[in-house]
Amino acid sequence: MKICHVVSADPYKHLGGTPIVVKHLRKHMKSDYVYCRGKFFFIRGFIYPFIIAIWLVLKRYDIVVVHDQAGYGYSFVPKFMRGKMIAMCQGVWTDFGEMVRLTRFQRVKTWFAIRMQRGMINRCEYVMAYCNYVRDRLIKDYGTDPAKIEVVYNGVDTKAFKSKVSRNKKIAIWVGDNPKLKNLDRTIEYTRKNKMRLLVVGVNGKNTQDIIYMDKVGHEKMPEVYNKAGTFVMFLDVSAPSLVLLEAMACGLNIVTKETEILPPPKHGVCKVDGKLSRKIALKFDWKDVAERHLNIYKKVFEREQPKNDDKIQHKNRI
Repeated sequence: MKICHVVSADPYKHLGGTPIVVKHLRKHMKSDYVYCRGKFFFIRGFIYPFIIAIWLVLKRYDIVVVHDQAGYGYSFVPKFMRGKMIAMCQGVWTDFGEMVRLTRFQRVKTWFAIRMQRGMINRCEYVMAYCNYVRDRLIKDYGTDPAKIEVVYNGVDTKAFKSKVSRNKKIAIWVGDNPKLKNLDRTIEYTRKNKMRLLVVGVNGKNTQDIIYMDKVGHEKMPEVYNKAGTFVMFLDVSAPSLVLLEAMACGLNIVTKETEILPPPKHGVCKVDGKLSRKIALKFDWKDVAERHLNIYKKVFEREQPKNDDKIQHKNRI
């Protein structure tokens, strides 16, 4: 079974998102990968996906796992000319405009992306959504058949991201590259109210007495950075367990966040988990186990098994 992952950026140079997911999956399975190139959006988002599509047809892969705009071109290839197509969906474009205020260019880009993503998702043989929130949005916004959607949470390298024995709980950490989307302002408000020092990783800013901006950090250095803090604080507008949340949990940090699918129910709108429990939960999402589940899905689709029409998934690992 020949497998190829199609992503929007180089998995071995990108610092986060789906490219990182593919990088970790490939450690535990044999697969090729291809990604969109070009500095300009028109080339990367419009031209290159169709170049990739031609390359994939010539290579005659059995399973092609597509993500976002990188897979748009391949989704137009007739079924008799291509392999089985599986969408790895980390989010939907329909909720992007609901979370941040868009510029005129971003509105045009989002309008186009919604239509292309909807077509790609519904032409795929199967869809892997990384949380129930995304699954529900696919059904609601795109009319995707629930029978062909399966929730597969992201993972974490629990050997690289380890717990440190001693830590200062009053030092908090926030990790991301989009302060508006990940509500950095609310994190700052919370840490100041609770008299905590905050490390902001992934963006630039002016340091203050209680906030230190660390800019972008290579993924291989992140375990060391997480262990400089004692508490991970982030308030996302969705209930999805993000990659950085899982990494912080694997490092045994205390967690302060909103309602999240893999965590205990929140109290008064805030979910708080101590470090020992967060590490225990993270161990259930090691990349080795996540990759095995991916492979089982690939085999099922390749063998043309009919997926079951299950009700909304209640993950067995929810605490």
